Amino acid sequence: MQDTYIADTVQHFFEQLDMIKSQLENFSANVEERRNNIFSALGQFESANKKLAGTYGDFMPANPVEKSLKETIEEFSNAIDDWAKEIEVNKKGVKFMNKHEKYLVVMVFGAVKSGKSSLGNFFAGRELAKAKFNNEYQQRKPVFETEEKGRNTGNFESDAEGNIWFTEGVTDTTGDIQYFTLSGLRWIDSPGTGAVIKDGDCRNMEEMVNEYIPYADLCIFLMNSSEPGLQADMKYIKKMTQKHQEALVVITKSDEAEEDEDENGEIKRIFVPKSKENRKLQEDDICERLQETYPEVPVEKFRAISVSTYIGKDAVEKNDSRKFQESGLDLLMQILGNKVSEDAIGLKEKKPKDAVNIFIQSIIQGDESIKGIEELEEQLRGTLQTIEEFKESIEANIERITNKVAKDVRIKILDLTNQWDDEVRRTKKNIDEPAISAAIQEAISKSLQSVLKQEMTKILKNYKPKPIKAVQDIIRTNGISNQTEIIETPYTIREYVPRDPEGIIEHLKFWKTYYRLEVTKGVRTSTVDIGTNIDEFFKEIEPEVKRIASSHARDELNNIKETYFEVQEKYIYELNNQLQELKQKLFGLKFS
Repeated sequence: MQDTYIADTVQHFFEQLDMIKSQLENFSANVEERRNNIFSALGQFESANKKLAGTYGDFMPANPVEKSLKETIEEFSNAIDDWAKEIEVNKKGVKFMNKHEKYLVVMVFGAVKSGKSSLGNFFAGRELAKAKFNNEYQQRKPVFETEEKGRNTGNFESDAEGNIWFTEGVTDTTGDIQYFTLSGLRWIDSPGTGAVIKDGDCRNMEEMVNEYIPYADLCIFLMNSSEPGLQADMKYIKKMTQKHQEALVVITKSDEAEEDEDENGEIKRIFVPKSKENRKLQEDDICERLQETYPEVPVEKFRAISVSTYIGKDAVEKNDSRKFQESGLDLLMQILGNKVSEDAIGLKEKKPKDAVNIFIQSIIQGDESIKGIEELEEQLRGTLQTIEEFKESIEANIERITNKVAKDVRIKILDLTNQWDDEVRRTKKNIDEPAISAAIQEAISKSLQSVLKQEMTKILKNYKPKPIKAVQDIIRTNGISNQTEIIETPYTIREYVPRDPEGIIEHLKFWKTYYRLEVTKGVRTSTVDIGTNIDEFFKEIEPEVKRIASSHARDELNNIKETYFEVQEKYIYELNNQLQELKQKLFGLKFS
């Protein structure tokens, strides 16, 4: 009985591909209006941002806040440039989807030497078309085409019959995005990830591969069985998750070379499959390490299977169903066919919408290649935090700086009072309230300007003082005047003055003069210069001057705290408003 397992598997595979082709024959998923609205919103944001940046102007940062703001302006500019590049990539991706919308697009990628071209050629039918048994590949001929060129080498190759195939080699031969078409299938081959840059390359191979990941219907990610699950491979699986892309992880070259003796007795190398246990260990290990390395990646979206194109080729040559099953290629055919054959339209309708949502997500959340809105929001918060730290530094030092201003003013006023004292003593002219108030007001203003500059420079290097509000408080005082004192000195004058004789005897002695003691008491007054009223004056004005100086110092510090970076804060708030407006527009344009 003829073994028909391989032919039947191929037949069923093509039936599914034909079903896909018929379902997609009249399909068209147009999301152009939604995309244009997204690009329009980004364009409006770019224009508004440039206009706002222009009003602020270019500047050399003079302090941490301005340095942070400068970085923010540059980050916004760079992000907008990156978004512009992302728009071009998106346009290119949508063009790619429109071009291939009537086919199941399977993109194969993986590390250099992982066997992408060999697997592609097998599915294109290179071995099956030449098989000794009848199969559908003998009735179908793949059409090979190039999507995008990345280098001048590693293109298609022709066999002896003139048939075109992917170039196979032991080095990173493929340098293009190229594909073949079979019925409803478009199988896309890509350059190896980690490919070495070569002279004449017009594209970075890895960047080129990254651009196409979101736009394929299904990705097959190849890992070499000799070293599956390398860190570089794992990061691509994470990247596919970020792009909402499902992938089938295929462990290639899952075979071992053994020596055997042919019918002529000669030793030859044959390939046998790795044991089922070893294959399962590798498949499970990849999923487990993926979960450990990237716990946020949903492992259920990725399935790992093991294949060997060597064993598959041998199976086709010998029409050996057991070997074909051991190759794992039959399972891969079944998975590909079953993936979308029942709802190809549903998948194709979902893909452009997913592409729109992924694009919006990359603009909002950012990814490895671009800075998103959320990162820009964080940048703005960082600049505002720098301003808040400046304000907190002022707040923490208000009491100390206020006391220092008051002390400095006291010293100045004390010096002034000494000068006034000398002047009054010298000129004997009083100094009245208006002159005293004006001088004290000026002294407080100068002290404020000097101390604030000195102290604020400690808080903020390159501090640029702004004019302070003039002190106009009236100092109520009786002025400074010369002081005198009236001294009273009591005195007594004793003197004998002639008197009339008293009695008969004194009258008989008419030749004798009689005297009496007369005591006169009085008070003499004199005006003495005792200096000025300077001591009383200073005691009188000192509390008032301290109160005024402290009040003005606190007011000025609060004013600096609230207004020194007012322009920068306004700029940041306007930037944030633009960002929030863009964010809301983009959220509104996502497909639910």
